[in-house]
Amino acid sequence: MQPASSDALSRLVTFVKGDTWEGLPSVTVTNRLAPGNLAEVKMAFKLNPKVVVPDMELTTTNGGINIVDAVNWEFSVNPGRYPLAIGIYYWQIETIDDGDPAYVQTLLEGTCQVFADYTSFTPP
Repeated sequence: MQPASSDALSRLVTFVKGDTWEGLPSVTVTNRLAPGNLAEVKMAFKLNPKVVVPDMELTTTNGGINIVDAVNWEFSVNPGRYPLAIGIYYWQIETIDDGDPAYVQTLLEGTCQVFADYTSFTPP
């Protein structure tokens, strides 16, 4: 299955370097093949789509993503001041269910931009 993408979602992922990105407050997956409940979520960012290792990953394990409702496949990507360099990034969101064996799906993808910061305010 090809991951879904939208310009509107990609705009939500775009932010200014050093600013607090608002995250994705609520994502509900309705079109999935996985038979089990949502167990893990990962969001990866890469400047170069051909490189294997992402520049940054937000996961349920490292606290970057919270599963809100595992049965109904709802999760949120936490806001934060993330250390991405200025540039255009390729991002994907991958999910894993609690089945045995686990069902892995990359459901969403897109591009976003980290803009340069032209202001001088730096909070403590």
